[in-house]
Amino acid sequence: MLHELSVRRALLLSLFLLAWVALSPSPASPVPWTASGSHGARPSAVSVLAQAAQESAEEIARLESEALALLNETRVEQDLPPLVLDRPLSEVARRHSQELAARGVVSHHSNLYGLTTERRIRITYPDVPRMGENIARNRTIARAHQGLLDSPGHRANRLDPSFTHVGIGVARSGRYALYLTEVFVQAGAVRMGQASARYFDSEPASYERVEAPRVLLGKQTITIGSPGPEGPEYWTLEGIHAFSVGDLQAAEADFRRALEIEPEYSFALYDLSRVLIRRQKSEEASALLDDYLITFPEDLDAWQVRGTAALLLQDYPMAETAYRTVLRERPLEASAWYNLGLALEYQERLPEAGSAYSQALHIDPVLHAARDGLARLQR
Repeated sequence: MLHELSVRRALLLSLFLLAWVALSPSPASPVPWTASGSHGARPSAVSVLAQAAQESAEEIARLESEALALLNETRVEQDLPPLVLDRPLSEVARRHSQELAARGVVSHHSNLYGLTTERRIRITYPDVPRMGENIARNRTIARAHQGLLDSPGHRANRLDPSFTHVGIGVARSGRYALYLTEVFVQAGAVRMGQASARYFDSEPASYERVEAPRVLLGKQTITIGSPGPEGPEYWTLEGIHAFSVGDLQAAEADFRRALEIEPEYSFALYDLSRVLIRRQKSEEASALLDDYLITFPEDLDAWQVRGTAALLLQDYPMAETAYRTVLRERPLEASAWYNLGLALEYQERLPEAGSAYSQALHIDPVLHAARDGLARLQR
C-alpha cells in the first residue's frame, strides 16, 4: 500500500493529467495536460493546416459525402427538397472544422480569426438573405447525424424549408473524434458557386476583432454571432477565466449558471465537476456525473472526470471501470493509462498497475508521473 504522502501526490498528479475539456481558455489560462499526453497550446494558422493535412483528402471527401447523403435523406423523408451542395460553402465549413479539431472545442466562433458564423459566410457570399450553422463532434458521421436530429434547434436548421444550399466540412482529431460543420444558406437571387473570396484567404491578424449580435434560430442552436450572456457558452468561458486566475468559487458559480440555461451542456458539466473536485466536493461531482452518464453513457470525457472523482473518494473499483471505459475507445491516451495504473495500485494489483504505467510511458516517454509510479512499485 502507498504511504499517505505518496497517495496524495499521485492523486494531485492524476488531476493535472486530465484534459481540460472546455471551450477556449484565455491566453492567461494554465496549460494542462491534454488527453494525448502532450502539452496544449493555442494553434497557429500553420498548425491548424498541418493537423488537417494528416487526414487524406479522399477519406475526408467520403465522410462529407456520407454526411450530405444522411442530411438529404432526412429532408426527403419530411417531403422537403434536398439541399444543393455548394463548393465554396463547403470550403468555409471544412476550414472551420479543421480549426475546431486542432483546438479540441465545439464553437460557432472562430477563435483563430475572430470571426462569427455570419462574418465567415458573408465574406464568401455577401448577399445571402438567410444563413445558419450546425456544429457536431462525434466518433462517426452517423452518430453526429443522429445527435443533430435529436437536438430540436439543430434539427430545425436541417429541416428548414427556406434553406436551399449547404456547405459540409469534416475534420478529424486523432483516431476517434470527427468534427462536422454544416453551413446553410437561402440563396435568393445570389448566384451560388461563383464566390471569389474565402475568409481564410487572409491571415488571421488581418481581421478587425469586433463583436456581432447573437442571433438564435431554434432552441439551443447558436446560428450566428459570438457568445452572449443568454447562452451557456458565455458563462462557460467566464468560468474558465475565473479558474485561470484561481477564483474557484466564481468559476463554480459561472459553470452552474451555464447549466441552468442548458442542463445538458457537457462542457460546463465537465468543468463544474473539475472545480467541485478541486474544492473537495468529490461526492457532489460524482453524483452530477452519474446522472449525466445515465443519459450519455458514451461520453468518454465525462468518464475521465468520473474516474478522478472516484480516486479521490477512494472508490478504486469505480475508478478502474471509468478509465477502462475510456481506454476501450482511446487506447493511445497516456493520461488514462496512468490513472488506471493508480486505480490498480491502490487495489494492490501491482503487476497490472506496472503494466498500465509502462503503457503510459510507451505512448508518452516524457510522462514523468508514470515513471514515478513504476519507481514506487519497485520499492
